[in-house]
Amino acid sequence: MSRVSSTIQEEETLMENTYCQVYGTLKSYHGNKQLLALHMEPVTDFNWITAHLMDVMYTALQLSRLKEEIFYPFSLDRNFTDLSHNIRQ
Repeated sequence: MSRVSSTIQEEETLMENTYCQVYGTLKSYHGNKQLLALHMEPVTDFNWITAHLMDVMYTALQLSRLKEEIFYPFSLDRNFTDLSHNIRQ
């Protein structure tokens, strides 16, 4: 089987409204975001989707905490929880 025919077969398995994993780069140019897809493959294990959603939520929480630490470095709530955490140990 040639590389061309295997590529055509791979493309045929990816249809609309199906989950696929996309590898590529995200670029921003003059405020427009573009996704350059280098490789796409169908998702066969749906646990991957759950893991991806959990990773997205974890990253969003980490970024919000980092943003809070940058803009409010001496927040009373954060310092109080740090103190109470140290007391429990």
